[in-house]
Amino acid sequence: MGLDDLLATIDRLGGHGAHPVVPIELFLDGNDDTASIAPNLRRHPGMELFSEVFGEMLARGEVHDVLAQIDEVLDPPEWPYVPAVYVITTAPPHQIARWAGELEPDEELLDKPWFENPPGLPPLPAGHALVGLWWD
Repeated sequence: MGLDDLLATIDRLGGHGAHPVVPIELFLDGNDDTASIAPNLRRHPGMELFSEVFGEMLARGEVHDVLAQIDEVLDPPEWPYVPAVYVITTAPPHQIARWAGELEPDEELLDKPWFENPPGLPPLPAGHALVGLWWD
């Protein structure tokens, strides 16, 4: 995996204008571009911490999936820009916010995608909700 695989997936899902969602692992694999997510943070925690935190979330029984919302595709070697990450989960939003605390997402958590009906968003399993983390 890597940037080429990510870009191919984005194209397959309709391109960046469609604002697709992709698996967080695909977005983070090989990504060292701190401008690709949460560039507004005063002290960006680094892409390794994003990988660690989201990897730990994915390992939890309450989490079905973690997806990155693609907003803008830039020219390589820059990575696409992601303003929001969605967690498909049975855990309450405050728990997701606590798990992601080190990443300093904005306080508001979404219960629907930032962009309506993004390609790549799977149907929610029974009993699961979509919890969004976003960086303004």
